Amino acid sequence: MPAGKLRGAAREYLQVLALKALYGIKGSESLLFLGGTALRLGHGLQRFSEDLIFDAEGLSLSTWKRVIEETGHRMSGLGLAVECKAGEKGSLLTGDLRFGGFLQAYRLTEDHGEKLRVKVEANRPAYRLTDEPRIVAGFGEMVAVRFASTGLIFAEKILALLGRGLGRDVYDAFFMAGKKWMPDAEVLAAGGAPGPAGKAILAKIQELGPKKLHALSARLEPFLFEPSHADLVARAPELLPPLVEYL
Repeated sequence: MPAGKLRGAAREYLQVLALKALYGIKGSESLLFLGGTALRLGHGLQRFSEDLIFDAEGLSLSTWKRVIEETGHRMSGLGLAVECKAGEKGSLLTGDLRFGGFLQAYRLTEDHGEKLRVKVEANRPAYRLTDEPRIVAGFGEMVAVRFASTGLIFAEKILALLGRGLGRDVYDAFFMAGKKWMPDAEVLAAGGAPGPAGKAILAKIQELGPKKLHALSARLEPFLFEPSHADLVARAPELLPPLVEYL
């Protein structure tokens, strides 16, 4: 396996352990798991994702800090060297887990000081949140996780695509549209998405244009299990329209 994929697998292992630790802590029940890592661990998305992203219902900064600190403490109990920090930026709760010695133990780096980072964030939106509990299974672990509903995940991904327009947003839109998920209309409206979701997605693809889409495809490739699938992003103007007709 290429070194980049090994790093992705190593981070994914730590993500699963972090979820197991986090969801055993009082206060974590208000966290709904979503984003690329949720798609990967809960729905089989074939790309690595680096962060743990949540939506939160009425979670205070003090509770968030306690949850992150206790997550780090519990992972330290597994023999991992963990540094953690937590804070907030407006409605966004921020967090960081850094693992020292892990990459070195598995010979994934020659830099003795390099630490593997897992960013943890929780947004506190004003709109209604809907959940769909699922089991994350992998690396010998089984973890009950409060996932965001598929409608919430898709709606927030559409808003991300319309905003930042990254390659992973286009790729994930292919994945969710292929499953015929229905995005939460209330979330789309709250985020200011214009018109029908399908038309908004295709307008963004047209705005990005062929040159940008090819560049985004190249950047996405190292994060995919099958690098050739990055071609979906480059060919989005051709391949995506029939997939989003139902929207």
